[in-house]
Amino acid sequence: MSLNYECERAMKLTIPSVRIAVAKMLKKEHEWSETDIAKALGVAQPAVSKYMTGNYAPELNVIVDRIISDGLHAQIVGMILKKAGTERVNALIDKVSSDKRLLDLALHKQ
Repeated sequence: MSLNYECERAMKLTIPSVRIAVAKMLKKEHEWSETDIAKALGVAQPAVSKYMTGNYAPELNVIVDRIISDGLHAQIVGMILKKAGTERVNALIDKVSSDKRLLDLALHKQ
């Protein structure tokens, strides 16, 4: 399996995991609506609904728990609260999603 394929496969797990962690924090700590969260993340509201109910992809829970326990989502939430644009927010989501610890977890290397 090539390194590029492994990285792509891992990012397909880590990007939504970061979005889930961010959505949960915005909902729980800042009482944002699912619609507002969706706009901030640049995703559809039904996706946020799935994030909040745990129906998106239950296998992501381990990655989401790591993101939350390590506080990797906090900077993204801060950007959103400061009204940073969706493009900047998604750039930071991509950066956080490529954290080696998360990629290793997604590929079951930890």
